[in-house]
Amino acid sequence: MRVVVLGGTGWIGRHACAAFPDAVAVARTTRRSLDLQSASVADIAKVLRCEQASVVVNATDSPSWDRAIAEHRTINVTAVGRIVDAVATLPWPVRIVHMGTIHEYGPVPLGTAVAETHPAEPVSAYAQSKLRGSTMVIESGGVVLRLVNVCGPHPSPNSLPGKLLRGGPLTVTDARRDFVDVRDVARAIVAAAGLAPDGAVFNIGSGTAVPVADVVRVFAEVSGQRMEIHRASADSAVDSWALADIGTARRVLGWRPVIGLRESLSDMWSANRAT
Repeated sequence: MRVVVLGGTGWIGRHACAAFPDAVAVARTTRRSLDLQSASVADIAKVLRCEQASVVVNATDSPSWDRAIAEHRTINVTAVGRIVDAVATLPWPVRIVHMGTIHEYGPVPLGTAVAETHPAEPVSAYAQSKLRGSTMVIESGGVVLRLVNVCGPHPSPNSLPGKLLRGGPLTVTDARRDFVDVRDVARAIVAAAGLAPDGAVFNIGSGTAVPVADVVRVFAEVSGQRMEIHRASADSAVDSWALADIGTARRVLGWRPVIGLRESLSDMWSANRAT
């Protein structure tokens, strides 16, 4: 299995590279350099052909939800379409494993554990762009992992875990969300690369919704940091609840999360101190 990880220096990408023996990281700053925002189908195909890729992990994503709609479209739709088209030019079979988001389903009633059979009706520009990209991957026979909120070492600066590490005042809503460790995500990617049927979708989460305030509290406990917290209500149903039904990943991939929230945040703090 020859694995190429697009976005291989990012939060999820670096852990995906660590989970595969001899994976090739592709990003702007790596030996195999590629800027997916501007790369053509031919550019992407050349990299995949040179590396003789049999698995392509797409770990690229918009840096944050509040980017312009055009930027979401460039990263989550246009670039994904070019990846799909590039894979189609190769004379051997290639499995795409693409990172989607649970927000592709749109808002669900409080208490709902959303399954893969739930209609996809996203409302935010970010989630709509992610669904368009995921749909292209599914239609090409690739695999989509719809991720909940991710936590763990080396987080994206714009994520909640990244903001916890940065310190400073933090606005915390009354939302309850599902959090999964990034290393468990990497294990799911490995499982999907080898075991998933073509065109499959899997929810990847912990299977438990926790108050966001609890995430902040646990981080304060494991880090010893004092947190300046401002309370607020969730802006909408989209923000107030997220919980994944992970039964399909358990049954088909033999995957389950093994790293709990406290361990994840503790390891994140330790990794940050070591850098």
